[in-house]
Amino acid sequence: MQHDPNGLNHHIINESFYSEHSKQDGPVRIFNKLHYLMGEYSLKTGVATWQRVIPSPQRMPLERWLSTHYPVAITV
Repeated sequence: MQHDPNGLNHHIINESFYSEHSKQDGPVRIFNKLHYLMGEYSLKTGVATWQRVIPSPQRMPLERWLSTHYPVAITV
């Protein structure tokens, strides 16, 4: 994990994708290696919404990685 001057946390997911997350409750953003925004993952719902088409064989491991590294916070 790397931190940038803007307070964003960067995680390398695999050789093609990385994520950025601010310290706030905002979404986790997923980028490809060319820095295109591919989608966002909600910390509240655990749902990824995709802005660009990602083939299912690539999307499923990304969604598993996101749910493992950013579990949904359950509030009571």
